[in-house]
Amino acid sequence: MKKLVLLGVALLVAVAVTAQTTSAVDTLSALSDDVTASVLSLLRDLGISEASVRVLPVAAAGREIPASDAFVALQSTRLAQRASGVRVLTGGTEERAAIEVRTEALPAGDEVLLIAQVVWTDDETVRAGAEVRAELTDENRSVFVSTGAFASGGGAGEPDDMPEQATAMDATERIAERALERQGDVDWYAVRAVDVPYVEDGEVMLTIQTSGSTDTYIELYGPDDVYSLIAENDDYRDGNARVTVPVDAGATYYAAVRGFADSSTGPYALETSYYVAQLDPFEPDNTMENATPIALGEHATGHTLVPSDDVDWYVVDVNTLPEPFIISFRTQGELDTVIELYDEFGSLIGSDDDSGGNGNANLLHLVNAPQTFYVLVRTFSGSAEGPYALSVTRDQSEPDAYEPDNEPESAGPIEINELPQERTFLSSGDVDWLVFDLPETATVVAETYGDADSYLRLYNEQLSLIAEDDDSGDGFNAQIRRPLSPGRYYIEASPLYGEVNTRYEIAVMTQ
Repeated sequence: MKKLVLLGVALLVAVAVTAQTTSAVDTLSALSDDVTASVLSLLRDLGISEASVRVLPVAAAGREIPASDAFVALQSTRLAQRASGVRVLTGGTEERAAIEVRTEALPAGDEVLLIAQVVWTDDETVRAGAEVRAELTDENRSVFVSTGAFASGGGAGEPDDMPEQATAMDATERIAERALERQGDVDWYAVRAVDVPYVEDGEVMLTIQTSGSTDTYIELYGPDDVYSLIAENDDYRDGNARVTVPVDAGATYYAAVRGFADSSTGPYALETSYYVAQLDPFEPDNTMENATPIALGEHATGHTLVPSDDVDWYVVDVNTLPEPFIISFRTQGELDTVIELYDEFGSLIGSDDDSGGNGNANLLHLVNAPQTFYVLVRTFSGSAEGPYALSVTRDQSEPDAYEPDNEPESAGPIEINELPQERTFLSSGDVDWLVFDLPETATVVAETYGDADSYLRLYNEQLSLIAEDDDSGDGFNAQIRRPLSPGRYYIEASPLYGEVNTRYEIAVMTQ
């Protein structure tokens, strides 16, 4: 860690010398403080104490800025020092981080705007963020803007790489001949909400979408605020993007169209339109407090996700429990939906994206005591809007013999150098805890077997993390190999990428 601190200081000093001003250092430091606070707040909101974080390079129109290495080193150091439970992944490691810090530098008139997004990589949602501004002096330009990063091509609409250069269009217009001419190219549009129809029932929505063969991404800002991100989308259909928001008559919305991952190039068309959304009778249901009751065995219809970033909450009371069983929460319809499951205290206890087939979600959870569940349904990355149905049923599959084992307090014992235990991941949010006693110093190997994509964490008796692993075993299995002293140890086994009711085996051996 000391080496990382020194590296960050050295890079910052280099930046300050190059720019001959301290404003670059002050700007990076202020952004780093805000990002650190955002990561800590996200961990508290998610109810988790530990997570891996990766700080990505800072880009301007798809190209790293000169100050990128300095910010990555500084941010990584501050997270490691100030955020207890955060494990910072460096660029040389291939492990997938739970949280990524993605930062972009944007010119804004005579200033540069640095926007950092804290992204939960499991579902690619932006959960928090921070931004700072700095005067775009010649010195700061050499630090924060890559050479040629905002150079414009000669295509239709160019230059349009900045909000100030946005192409003006009405909210019922189609522009057919546009192109992302180079990697990192961004096309800005200022969409005026004129001639908004009056309706007595429903709500008027503004839709902005691309068409063509280029894999595009849309970010929408406003109303009347080029710095307020209100919607974004990648793959609505066939690589094209679409966003839908309630419209404010007379307002201006700013749309930025870029290639996916800033790497796609090619022609595309942009179209804007209005439509009237018929809101379902269960609204408002966008918070836990306004959750719609749904009973075990019920198939709920008539619900819609409108606009595309809408969320619907449900509450399920399981009052009678003759025996433990597996409960299923499943969506049906044409939307790509995500289900998140929370306990009565608002802590996330499970989630699922595509286990129901055709973009639907199917989340399984073991119920071993009377409990109240809260269910959140949303679309994947705000990708579309429309109707869906939700079923809450008793699943016919049986929990394995070791359940319940979702907490360290209920960890099931596993004997060293014995045959593997057969276990089941009920859902993508299921975790299995195991405990073993090591009588003498030895190299311990904990390993999973089977078709499940598993992840292992090893803890000491005080539940301090010792080691973790994803794919060091055969295929997508996990393997931890570690010299250990005598004592008690815990293993946390969890699935990755939507495993539902998937069997696996686990063993603990010594060498």
